[in-house]
Amino acid sequence: MVRGIFTATLCLAFSVAGCGSDDGEGAANSGGNGGSSGSGATGGSGATGDSSGTGGGAPKCDGAFAVVPLPYVPNTSLEEWGGFAVDERGAVFTTGPEPTLTEDPGAFPTVIMASDLSGNLTTLYTDDGSSLFGNLILHGDGVYMLDGPIFPSIVRMERSGGEPVEIVEETVFAGPILRGDFIYYATGGVSDPGIYRLDPETDASTLLVAREAEIAALDLDGDTLYWIESDGFLEETDYRLFSMPADGGTAEMVQALPRAELALVNFRVIDDVLFGSEITEDIDVVVTRTPIGEAPTIVEDNGGLGMEMADGFAYYGSGSGGVIKAPLSFASKTTIAGSAGRSIYSIAVGPDDLWYSEFSCIYRTAK
Repeated sequence: MVRGIFTATLCLAFSVAGCGSDDGEGAANSGGNGGSSGSGATGGSGATGDSSGTGGGAPKCDGAFAVVPLPYVPNTSLEEWGGFAVDERGAVFTTGPEPTLTEDPGAFPTVIMASDLSGNLTTLYTDDGSSLFGNLILHGDGVYMLDGPIFPSIVRMERSGGEPVEIVEETVFAGPILRGDFIYYATGGVSDPGIYRLDPETDASTLLVAREAEIAALDLDGDTLYWIESDGFLEETDYRLFSMPADGGTAEMVQALPRAELALVNFRVIDDVLFGSEITEDIDVVVTRTPIGEAPTIVEDNGGLGMEMADGFAYYGSGSGGVIKAPLSFASKTTIAGSAGRSIYSIAVGPDDLWYSEFSCIYRTAK
């Protein structure tokens, strides 16, 4: 499991993807489009600031849909320990202090916030310093997410806010992912590796298959589960791609895959094609496309964190700034209007629109 290991290094080498500006001066930037409840970060009105773009402090948030009160920002796309999820009701996301915008980031706890479709911000939960949340999933009135950077479990929080409750205590190595009516995840580490299906109606988990090797990535394509196994983070052996019917059955090895040099993230399988972001030995971020049975091809050599796929397109942060939209063939690429040059902290695709953030500014636009 590689979550969070390389974040500090990447922030130095890939700052345009959301680690913040090295010369930020903490320009004032208050508000959001509405108030909030609870404690911690709160909404206000309007957005101010003396600079824009990716240098000289926080941007003005011109044209932003909502603004998180500084020094809070929706958690960076370079760090899996954060989340930004969107559905037909709005967004739920984690926020933390941006180190370049405060002299004492430790004084600001992690806060989980929500935005409705009018940009009104609400505080759902303020952490006491003991948790770190990531990989948010919205399902009905529940928010499912990982909790804990070293031995993460899965917790559930009410969409209206409140204390997160642990529903999976085993260490989660891959997932959780929502596909159809179920949530899938893989355990490992201190417990035996295995792939489970969680029913959000009951919060009960069912073991689908037990494994022996570390499960590094997991996805569901149609009725088929796919996952990647590894001999361990420090090993140099190839990855191994396996598949199995989603309802259970016999696991079959599909093919060996070249090992990502540092990390493999954003793993998806769509119509028998594997997609993922890799962090290379030179701290480059690339996107690979691998039809099953074939060798991987790099289709983006300067971007890919974060990355979301929906409706036949990939949306991802560019290494030079902005959000890129590409068909899953990656035959062509366009920059989402209004996003060019922005340092992308978070990306989420809703039913009808695209949400992304830069510093404290949240933008909502057509997909």
